[in-house]
Amino acid sequence: MKSTPEILRHKGILTNWRDYPKGSVERAKALGIDVWQVSERVETTLERWEAEVRVLQREKPWRVLGLKDANEFVRSIIGKSVPEIAKQIKSRVRIREMKQNHPDWTQQEIADEVGCSQQYVAKVTTEKYESDKLVVPDHIKSRTDKADFRKLPEDVQEQVDGAELHPSQAATRS
Repeated sequence: MKSTPEILRHKGILTNWRDYPKGSVERAKALGIDVWQVSERVETTLERWEAEVRVLQREKPWRVLGLKDANEFVRSIIGKSVPEIAKQIKSRVRIREMKQNHPDWTQQEIADEVGCSQQYVAKVTTEKYESDKLVVPDHIKSRTDKADFRKLPEDVQEQVDGAELHPSQAATRS
């Protein structure tokens, strides 16, 4: 994963955005981390992205950071607008569907059909759906760039994958 966008850098470790007071910088930055990670995950669906955007519209984290709107907030984090990310997610979903429906097709054939590069198809189709893999932003890694995480029980992991439960909430369950 890319290094943490400058706007999300902070001095401590952020937990779930709901743990912070409304209108706080920490809440805005924690929401930004959620948006960033959802946009980066290969298995993100358009419905999941739209749900994330609805949360942004409701919470309005851009105000406390001095930004104009949700689009500027997302662009400052990811470097792309909300519609550009939606288009990218649609493309990833289409690539996965094409690969599933036409397993004998080459990456170039899929790229031609979807309208993207073969390298992009390779990236999308070779990344595994590793639900137990947790992306650790640069600012919370240890000095050795390693972090230890326990694997969540299967039922809890399903709740996280279905967006019913936030990963930080799942991690704090006993």
